[in-house]
Amino acid sequence: MNGQIDFGEIKPTRYFFTVAFVLGVLFFLTSNDSNTAPLIGFLQWQLQTLVPITLLIGSHMVLLKNARFCALNPWLALLVSGLIGSTLFAPFSMLIEYWLELEVSEKNLFTDLLNEWINVVLPVTLSWLAMNSPWVLGYRIEKPDKQHRHDKAELASSPQLEFMSQVPEEKTGKLVFLKAELHYLQVVTEKGSSLVLYNLSDAVSELSAETGLSVHRSYWVAYDAIKALTRHGRQGVLELQNGDTVPVSRSKLKRVGELLTAR
Repeated sequence: MNGQIDFGEIKPTRYFFTVAFVLGVLFFLTSNDSNTAPLIGFLQWQLQTLVPITLLIGSHMVLLKNARFCALNPWLALLVSGLIGSTLFAPFSMLIEYWLELEVSEKNLFTDLLNEWINVVLPVTLSWLAMNSPWVLGYRIEKPDKQHRHDKAELASSPQLEFMSQVPEEKTGKLVFLKAELHYLQVVTEKGSSLVLYNLSDAVSELSAETGLSVHRSYWVAYDAIKALTRHGRQGVLELQNGDTVPVSRSKLKRVGELLTAR
């Protein structure tokens, strides 16, 4: 990581929707539409910010299931999901305006939709890039209260893990490894893989130190899932029981080897 921003214990879902809500309030306060009732105007701007963030998050999560997309530069990946999410939002934006403002179009539907797309694609995509920039630049959002984090770790042996509550029931099982995808988290269990909106650091803090270890800034692996550690020069690779492989960073290689030898 390049640094740390102390925002308190903020989960990605809370972060994105809080920013969207605040933007909606700011747009409402700075708009000069005197023909719209305040309550209607507030509702309109909340829909205009909360709907696109939902579509953007959903688009990115779906695209992360594609190996080619995952191989893209983070900025390019966000640009792609931003363009797709904003394109999906265009018809919603048009319908919101028609519904709340009771506008009657004098043009054809295609022209209205094209104009709406032109109006929303740039600001929505740029906002998406800006909101994700802390993760791309290597910053982490972390709670500064170390004692609280330590207390959470001691309670991690409890089966009630917050990040696991987002995993579909059919894929809930014994953990194999966790992988960070920016602010998303790939959760791999013995029953399959799922993608949830969660920080890796928050998920690891919920787990007991006896169950596994962080082997890379983007990976946590369960001890029971490890088959062998292979060294490749100054780096390493963990071979897992299910056939997957996980990289071990150079800075953690010695420590990982010691922990595995001690077990």
